[in-house]
Amino acid sequence: MKTTALTLALALTLAVTARVLAAEPAAVDAVFARFTRPGSPGASLVVIRDGRIVYERGYGHATLTPARPVTPETSFYIGSVSKQFTAAAIALLHQRGQVGLDDDVRRYVPELPDYGRTITVRHCVHHTSGLRDYLALRDLAGADPNATFGDAEVLALLRRQKGLGFEPGARHSYSNSGYFILSLIVRRVTGQSLRDFAAANLFGPLGMTTAQFRDRHTQPIPHRADGYKPAGAGFALDNPNFDVVGAGGVFMTARDFLAWDQNFYSAKVGGPAFIALLQTPGTLDDGTRLDYAFGLRVGRYRGLDLVEHSGAYGGFRAHVIRFPAQRFSVVCFTNLSTALPARLVRQVADLYLADALTGPAAAPEAAPAAPPSPRRATAPRGPVDLAAYVGDYRSDELDVTYGITAGRNPGELLLRPHRRPPMNLVPAEGEAFTATAPGHSLQLTFQRGADGRVTGFTSVAGRAPGLVFERQ
Repeated sequence: MKTTALTLALALTLAVTARVLAAEPAAVDAVFARFTRPGSPGASLVVIRDGRIVYERGYGHATLTPARPVTPETSFYIGSVSKQFTAAAIALLHQRGQVGLDDDVRRYVPELPDYGRTITVRHCVHHTSGLRDYLALRDLAGADPNATFGDAEVLALLRRQKGLGFEPGARHSYSNSGYFILSLIVRRVTGQSLRDFAAANLFGPLGMTTAQFRDRHTQPIPHRADGYKPAGAGFALDNPNFDVVGAGGVFMTARDFLAWDQNFYSAKVGGPAFIALLQTPGTLDDGTRLDYAFGLRVGRYRGLDLVEHSGAYGGFRAHVIRFPAQRFSVVCFTNLSTALPARLVRQVADLYLADALTGPAAAPEAAPAAPPSPRRATAPRGPVDLAAYVGDYRSDELDVTYGITAGRNPGELLLRPHRRPPMNLVPAEGEAFTATAPGHSLQLTFQRGADGRVTGFTSVAGRAPGLVFERQ
């Protein structure tokens, strides 16, 4: 009787597994239909189950000129998916007793200002440091997004910051600056660049032959894809060409991710304690548990535990998800800025894990909607003397000057950021204003002196809040 029950249970398990593994290729390919249009940038898909690739396909083009299709050998820039490798490097150094997670980062990077509050390595790992995001700071400073820049420029920008976005440990706010600092810690502790340390301790031992932190934009990448963004009826190149790694920087094939994915089960590199640490979410000082671990987000999707991370820069988009209990993962790297790989990988998971998932399925992939037209903020009661705000405002933290001028129309005020198009400046409440332009907004709060004269403003800009501009 027991034998019969066991046989029946085994048969049912095998039947479910067969259905899971038997997702129709046509259904999977339909998810990526937009990438198969003539002259389209592409995507690389890898589906992993029980330690092997059960489906793999390239869609569209790795390069448009010359036309070269995406293949399993195509290497993509994976943006912030790189963060898990940076965090893993720190976790290895912690495991070896070379870095303490609760060490003050100024122990390793003394160039950072002393803000009177300790920023720890752990804060940087979990995005709770309060450090303003260096990419947001560069944008506010009017830096050319296509310019080449390196560690020295980023470190100089962070050294100029006189304040933090918030008290370390009080909030979670995604910051690339923290992961840049982690890359410096690796170099200063080991004497090796993050590129070389990862090659010797992560990629090499796992046989990930295509994975590398590209810390020189001139470094040749075999079989690499170009990044693209929509431009008119076609596409324009949009490739990262900077030399900074840590927050991003990895080029690799989707196929090569298999070895890293399987290390979460085998613990070949690091051992079980290392693997457990990588997937342990951080907490705030008040005890709030985050969903962010070591370069990985830990959550749930349609009733199942999920570990994932996305990446986006220039014309590249990437997303990786893993369902640990099901030993199932989906890897998607693309070279089109309007791709939505987080949605794509969920649609693929919906097909393969249909018997295990609950709740509504992921929405079909679609191009993102155009940003809404800026709306005028609610004006305060009573008249506003707009002329009182006209003038030049200097930020030493950004090393730039913004101007505020009267517009062409009566009652119109314009904010003129450094090397950026002017933005409409609309009164909100009290001394708060909203600067708006198509697809962009910036909140400003003005300050006045004892004589009532406007003396400056503080900006609130997403990942770089609290910047002070003094009136000249």
